[in-house]
Amino acid sequence: MTTGEGGVLTTNDDSIASKARHLRDHAMSKQRRYWHDELGFNYRMTNLQAALGVAQMERIKEFIEKKS
Repeated sequence: MTTGEGGVLTTNDDSIASKARHLRDHAMSKQRRYWHDELGFNYRMTNLQAALGVAQMERIKEFIEKKS
């Protein structure tokens, strides 16, 4: 599946979700503005890319079956 430029991460693990949210925004500290406490990235997608990803998720079972 695709979202154009960018991607999707899904998890049911709260610690992984929290870490991913932190890294996606350049790993900026919540306590100190513009302070990066580790190496992060700019992985925020546009609304159009998110919409494409949502539409693709509606067909995820079909994509998985084709790969199996």
